[in-house]
Amino acid sequence: MDFDGDARYALVVVVLFFVPGLIFLGWKGYDYVKQFQQRDQLRGDVREVVGTVTGFSFGRYSPISVNYRFTVNGMTYSGEALEPGSPGQGASLSKGGDISIRFLPSNPAINHPDAWEWSPAIGWYFVVGEVFFTSIGGLALAFLLRDRRLARYGKASEGVVTGCARNDRWFRVSYEFRTESGVLIKGHDDFKDEYGVGARIWILYLPRKPQRNHRYPLSLYAIVE
Repeated sequence: MDFDGDARYALVVVVLFFVPGLIFLGWKGYDYVKQFQQRDQLRGDVREVVGTVTGFSFGRYSPISVNYRFTVNGMTYSGEALEPGSPGQGASLSKGGDISIRFLPSNPAINHPDAWEWSPAIGWYFVVGEVFFTSIGGLALAFLLRDRRLARYGKASEGVVTGCARNDRWFRVSYEFRTESGVLIKGHDDFKDEYGVGARIWILYLPRKPQRNHRYPLSLYAIVE
């Protein structure tokens, strides 16, 4: 058993989308948990100080990100915060202007603009995008694993075409075949070529679950003797 061209393409999709997507979602999930914990702390015994806006980061499809710094007991701390759900708050600030900062007395590194309430809705577009690409990679991985199992444990049977209809650039071919025990199974698959009713084709199926079947040879794997 070896990878065919389509399987190599699917593997590339998995590597490019699924793996980085999982890493990003895991990191984003951890970051959100940490943000929840910090925001909960900043609702308790906190202090406020007037800080200075040091700059901005702009995104075409994202809220404005404001950079700032402030001083506590002679120590300078810095932070960055995305503009909350109400557009325009960050735009009303100017570089070098004042911004009220809420911080934890025991650890001023935990801080946030006083008037801005963090919520998981901030940055949702990143998560939605990564979920989409991760889903593509996950689907490709599912196809790889499904066909790999079929290639390793499948049995071949000669089937008979019972119907054929054009499906975009492919043909949806319906067929039936018998398992080793003589059970008649019906199925369908997409073929590049058109087949007439009664034509003979080879089908690969799982002996313990013959409803799991596919045309032979497989498009994702090549059987190597």
